[in-house]
Amino acid sequence: MATDAEHEEVELHRLLHNDPNYNLVRELCNSAKHYRSNMDAKVVRGSNVALTRVGDSLNHTYFVVGGRDVRDYLYPLMRQYQLYFERKGYIL
Repeated sequence: MATDAEHEEVELHRLLHNDPNYNLVRELCNSAKHYRSNMDAKVVRGSNVALTRVGDSLNHTYFVVGGRDVRDYLYPLMRQYQLYFERKGYIL
């Protein structure tokens, strides 16, 4: 019989694998590992009104996928992991 901890891990796995952000980040990582040029990804250097956020420097380098800053995909995933580890008591 599965423990509560195992159920929590299965639930995290389910949440992540059903999240389009996770699938896109996974695809990006696989594309980097097995270079594929069919990804709509580019690097934008310098200040850009559409991408700039509070705290970004004027010479910030942006990694853009599908017209969106890659942080738009990463931050929600980071939040899922943060909540998981907070529940486990690993983050105070």
